[in-house]
This record gives sequence, structure tokens and C-alpha cells, in this order.
Amino acid sequence: RVPHRFMWAGGAGGLSQYDGTRVQAMRDHPRLVLPDPEVVALVGDAEDANAFWVGMKHGGVARYNTVTQELLHEYPGLPKRVSSIASGPGGVVWVGTAGFGLYTARTPASAQTPHVFSRVSREALPVDSVRTLLVSKTIPGMVWVGGARGLSVYHADKELWRPHLAAAGDLDLLDSAAVT
Repeated sequence: RVPHRFMWAGGAGGLSQYDGTRVQAMRDHPRLVLPDPEVVALVGDAEDANAFWVGMKHGGVARYNTVTQELLHEYPGLPKRVSSIASGPGGVVWVGTAGFGLYTARTPASAQTPHVFSRVSREALPVDSVRTLLVSKTIPGMVWVGGARGLSVYHADKELWRPHLAAAGDLDLLDSAAVT
């Protein structure tokens, strides 16, 4: 949900906007043409209440500003197969991909400068397919990453990744160790 009383949703047909009365599909809106209509992740920008991030199954990420109606979707080096997005304090954006690992970027000082994403080290994160992300609201710099082999957590203050994989006995309670 962003200011101006709108709530946004994404799905196989692209973005939709709800104004409290009706839902409007945005696929024909000239300022909201996405590189891929299949939206798999949608999250508000933690640093800009008027903006949100869109993750597409085969189109990478886009950032839309609802005031300027500007859509940015050119982020060199960032894979196109996105599975999850999280936005946290300090302007940090996390992008989980399907098979290409985890990427992160900080909000640039200038609104005209695009975000520059970099890949999190493969040694640091035990999965290449990130299924879900969660930025802690209570512990600054903590990010939970769910994937095919369980959970990992990043502690930014220590610059440390720790796996939280399910113990052998815990797997009896689950169909698998995968986190979605």
C-alpha cells in the first residue's frame, strides 16, 4: 500500500491497482509497461513511501514511483529470473533469484542515479535459488533467506551469514527442508 489511497497487487497478468472501490488492471497504462507481465514479487520501498519494487518471473526488477509515474527497469548485471524482493532500513534492497543467488543494492544519493546491484558471495549463502526474503523490523541489518535447503540469516553488523538448516529430527515434521 502506498500513499494516495492505492493498494497494488501483482500476478500472472501484471500489476493491478485498488482504489478502495474497484480494481484496475494496469497492463494498458502507458507508464507501467513491464518487461515481463508475470509479477512474482511486490514490495514497498522502505525509504520512499511513494515507490515500490516489482519482481518479474523472467523480466528482472522494476521500481515504480507513484508520484512521478516513473518506471525504472534497467539494472545491468542483475539476472532476469527474480523470485523475491525485500526492502529494508538504510535503503537496502535485496533481490532473490531463481538459480542465480542473492543480490543487494543501496538507494543512491540522487534520485536520477539507478540502483547498482551486486551479488552476495556464493560462499556466504548456501543456496542459489532464493525463494523468500524477510528483513527484520526489530533487529537492524538482519535478513532471513529461505531456499531449497532451509533458512539462512545475515547479520550486517557482523557481516556474517549463518545457516539455519533444519536438524535431522526436525525434518520428520516437514515434507522437506525447503522454505517458501
